[in-house]
Amino acid sequence: MYWGRYLIDAIFRNGKAHSNHGNHAYRIVTQAVRLIRKHYSKDVPIVLLADTGFFDEELIKVCERLNIGFIIGGKLYADIKKYVENLPDGSFSEYKKGKQTWFYGEFGNRRKSWDSFYRVIYAKPIHDEWGQVLFEYARPETVIYTNVGMDNEITKNILAVKESKVKKISAEAIITAYHERGKDELVNRALKDFGTEQMPFHRFASNAGFYYLMTIAFFLFESYKYDMGTDVVPLTWYATTFRRHFIDIAGKIVRSGRRIIMKMTRAAYVTLRLDLLWERSVSSPPIPLFVT
Repeated sequence: MYWGRYLIDAIFRNGKAHSNHGNHAYRIVTQAVRLIRKHYSKDVPIVLLADTGFFDEELIKVCERLNIGFIIGGKLYADIKKYVENLPDGSFSEYKKGKQTWFYGEFGNRRKSWDSFYRVIYAKPIHDEWGQVLFEYARPETVIYTNVGMDNEITKNILAVKESKVKKISAEAIITAYHERGKDELVNRALKDFGTEQMPFHRFASNAGFYYLMTIAFFLFESYKYDMGTDVVPLTWYATTFRRHFIDIAGKIVRSGRRIIMKMTRAAYVTLRLDLLWERSVSSPPIPLFVT
């Protein structure tokens, strides 16, 4: 589970376990929501973004019980495809963000075994992120299921945060939020650069311990960059870049007058702003006080 650039929860599983295997997703979502409600705020809006691998009524019911929003990729079943094909042209609109353009329409739907209808957005890209027109066969169709924007508590909470400047949650906002899941891949890439994809042990339990320690260390690394400030350590730096700048530098540790001193060149000291880095490293970051 990701929150921005942070990996906040993970489960080490065997290779046969698919995305929505067992009750793992339900447990992670439930635990995260409870922690947020207990330690941060009881009323803050929470929205779960997930791809098609988590398209499951049970997960949707968990979100409803927890009073959180969800934006989940659905599957393009035959009945959905037929319904979209029969919609009049006036039911569709274009949405442009940057150089990307989407062709989209929205409607309500529920699967045969479901109890409730949800908001569904059908979207197909026309231009890619570079502004290149896509051929028809190269336009992936996306179906998005969500409870955001419906007449429910989560929608009211989201609109309340906007202080009445926004009256409704548009389909364009849902499309943007769903496609921003691509940033999660940057977190995966950063984790691979920080640690390793290949586990070092033969036993599952040992590898699980190694993996969890690696993810905890990665979280601390990302938090450290944030606490130091972008003027010293840019947030976009991967672990390799950080090592090259701050660890792989020439220095010498000496003892003098009952003190341990690390000596280095003046150029490295000034370039890396080690005085400011040291000052921030030994100072505890401010802890915000939340009042609920």
